[in-house]
Amino acid sequence: MASEALRVRAKPSRREWLGFAWLVCAVALFSTIEVVAKAISPVRPPLQLAFWRFFLGGVALLPAAWLAAARERRVVERQDVIQWAGLGLIGVTLGIGLYHAAVARMPAHQAAILFSGHPVIVALLAPGVLGERVSRGHALALGLAAAGTVCFLVGHGGLNRPAMGGVALMLSSMMAFAIYTLLSKKAMSRRDPMTVAAGSFLMGAVGLLPITWLHDGPPWRITAAHHWQAILYLALLATAVGYGAYFHGMRQLPASRAAMTFFLKPVLATVLSALLIGERPTVWSLIGGALIVAATAVVVTRQPMSTA
Repeated sequence: MASEALRVRAKPSRREWLGFAWLVCAVALFSTIEVVAKAISPVRPPLQLAFWRFFLGGVALLPAAWLAAARERRVVERQDVIQWAGLGLIGVTLGIGLYHAAVARMPAHQAAILFSGHPVIVALLAPGVLGERVSRGHALALGLAAAGTVCFLVGHGGLNRPAMGGVALMLSSMMAFAIYTLLSKKAMSRRDPMTVAAGSFLMGAVGLLPITWLHDGPPWRITAAHHWQAILYLALLATAVGYGAYFHGMRQLPASRAAMTFFLKPVLATVLSALLIGERPTVWSLIGGALIVAATAVVVTRQPMSTA
């Protein structure tokens, strides 16, 4: 006699709470990228900036990756290199290359708001790529967060016609980054997150190097000290530390739930701008923030339905 599947709803474990804490730290760092990248984009080509971010970020993660490999007592195999190359080409060469090209063509706040919507793509693709099931509560949370993102966009004046080229690039970047998120989650089933991050960063930077060299010239022709300060901030803090925290958090949770924290980007950016430079949030921003916080609360406090 076949046993009937029982549906069980459990509260998040301590490990999951820790995972969400890592993710919030990561998104807080990610929330600064558009502003810094936009400030330096008039003098530093976007593909060049993307190259330095992930080359230096990958180098910075190498010690952590080496320690992880030592703990696992595993050598780098041919399959690992192929996997990292694929991840790097999709997530860094394509996804981040398009992202920086988009940021250079549109206002920074619009870039941040649009990119924060990529968890919708992750949720749509997660069942096919990872076999993850999206619960009704998660689907509701996605809807609330997407509505909140639209409110932020309206509150910042909507999309103007000159920015539409950047929008097309950003949508393409979102798709590539969503695929990178899902495939990275899959890769973490056999290797440590720091190893996956360092390997994919360096492989992706190698893919960007000939493109930016042909388009903008040798990427090391940077003489201004403040340009290097911005690049080092983006590479070491926003990328190496930020993605290190993001990958650690993503390992503790299903990819579709982990990616939901990206909806917090416009909320955090609004809070930071109010505290640091005195910008007052609009009514639409407050409504959008409330919707996103509510959506995040649904995802954080409830697990998806599982069968036992």
